[in-house]
Parts: sequence; C-alpha cells; structure tokens
Amino acid sequence: MQNNSIVMELQSKAMQRSSNISDLLRMALLVSTKLGIHEFREWIQKELGGYRGLEVPDYRIIHTTISAYPPRS
Repeated sequence: MQNNSIVMELQSKAMQRSSNISDLLRMALLVSTKLGIHEFREWIQKELGGYRGLEVPDYRIIHTTISAYPPRS
C-alpha cells in the first residue's frame, strides 16, 4: 500500500460518522510514522495511551459540579 493511498483512506474514514475514533487514531499513527511526522506521532501515542504519567492537555480536562438531592420517600 502506498503512502498516498493510506492517507486517502484515512481521510475517507475520518469523514464517516460511523468511524471509530480509536481506529482512526491507530491509522493516523501508521501514516505519521510512515511519513516521519514525529510531533503528530507523539501526540497520537499520548491520546491512545491516556497520558499516563504525562501532563494532560486542557482540552482533556472536564470541569463539573457534583450535585446530590435527598432521596424521595
């Protein structure tokens, strides 16, 4: 499979609502490795690996408030 065809396949799958994000990231990891795009490859590895032991980027942090109500009798 040539680099161009896998890039085209990745683009096509990225446009499909039914595509699984983890599958897309794994395919993008392959593409970035083949094309030598090191910064993108490192980011994908962090996304797939869950940022274990690394600083989590702001877009991965969700701020929320916990609310509780007394149970109904």
